[in-house]
Amino acid sequence: MTDWREKWEQRILEIPERIRKQRPLVHMIPNSVTVSLCTDGLSALGARPLMAKAPEEMEEIVSYADALVVNMGQPDAEKLKAAEIALRTAEKRKMPIVWDPVGAGASRYRKDACRKLLCLPWTGIVKGNRSEIAALQTELLPHHGIDAVGEVVVQYHAEDQRIWAVSGKEDVVFSKQEHWHLSHEGEKKLNLTGTGCLTGAVMGACHAVEKDPKVAAMAAFVIMASAGREAGKQDGYGSQKTALLDALTNISETVENTLLKC
Repeated sequence: MTDWREKWEQRILEIPERIRKQRPLVHMIPNSVTVSLCTDGLSALGARPLMAKAPEEMEEIVSYADALVVNMGQPDAEKLKAAEIALRTAEKRKMPIVWDPVGAGASRYRKDACRKLLCLPWTGIVKGNRSEIAALQTELLPHHGIDAVGEVVVQYHAEDQRIWAVSGKEDVVFSKQEHWHLSHEGEKKLNLTGTGCLTGAVMGACHAVEKDPKVAAMAAFVIMASAGREAGKQDGYGSQKTALLDALTNISETVENTLLKC
């Protein structure tokens, strides 16, 4: 494990302001369950969200976006076709890519669909929770949805040239050579539907302004940890969601404190 703070701290601190200044256009193939939160979250952060999923417009839309986020929630034939076109187009343009294998271990259909897209020649960030990443690394189907439960084993070693970002009690970013950790020990965990998908969206915004996918992935985890800490001060479900969006709006004021505590 390599300590990332000394090398990346200043770059991470600058990313929220860079997002606000550059206002990157983040094209997301969304999950309809969480599309509203992701749209609001990107807007609160200062990015410009564009949610599209029709295969017929993928090549055109990707051609002028600043980053691509592919969320695999609620997969069907049309969405998988759109995802393939988007990933191929983004790779051709060498644009930032974040791919989120939502619920990869929930069914054989999802796992096979994810494996097919992983076999395409694209580089970028694979972002998921421990259950989803473990499902991609093994032949096992834990049959977990977006809220993974129990202990699953994740190998912090990439077999490809992508950067892998794993969320959980401890967020981990790893490559073929190294891995980096962000601990959340003792922190209150938000029970809000969609925060995982929002993390992927935020990661896309970070990668749009930060070329290094390792730094972009860790910055997104730090930003979401900071916003989640502020939201956790509220008790009600609705209050927490509002507080989360407000925290993203003012993230530059709190992200440094999160870096000091992690």
